Amino acid sequence: PEDIYKSFRSIENRMSSGELRTTLPKGATAQETAQWRKDNGIPEKPEDYKITMPAGRQPPKEDDNFLKSFLKSAHESNYTQIQVDQALSVFYAEVDRQEAAITEAEKVAEQKADEKLRQEWGGDYRVNKQMAEALLARAPAGFRDRFMNGFLQDGTPVKASVEAWKWLVLLEREINPASTVLPNVSGDPAKGVAQRI
Repeated sequence: PEDIYKSFRSIENRMSSGELRTTLPKGATAQETAQWRKDNGIPEKPEDYKITMPAGRQPPKEDDNFLKSFLKSAHESNYTQIQVDQALSVFYAEVDRQEAAITEAEKVAEQKADEKLRQEWGGDYRVNKQMAEALLARAPAGFRDRFMNGFLQDGTPVKASVEAWKWLVLLEREINPASTVLPNVSGDPAKGVAQRI
């Protein structure tokens, strides 16, 4: 009898932890389903699930629709809170992995573009880069952010596009011709411009 009691308590504990669950009877009524969910640690409504994230993190606002849809599906599939936690943990771990991979790929692409510009521009690299940065600094609000964080149609980051940086330098030279010669001129800048003209 003592062993039977211990076995019964073990099963009870496993059921309460969600490890073991009874099967929802086929064709169960709404009331029976609600009771079964209550007995098996399943929230009454999808909104009752808790979204558990690592310390200091919150789900991005743009994930609201995804989370709402996921929790609805999880509830229909009778997920316990533990199962929801595990699924979201795996999902956001993969999101973090992909974001890290994208960031690293962007960094590599930017370095390659920078190396190519250094080779093409040679001694004028720093001057040209400063000219492009000066133009970006005067650009309409938000344009610089779109330039630094945007992507071309082929997926290349705009800031890793050699052509984009050349175009910025070309524009700055057309807008401010003096900036083309000033960095390489010593003495009176106005005199240097006149001499170059």
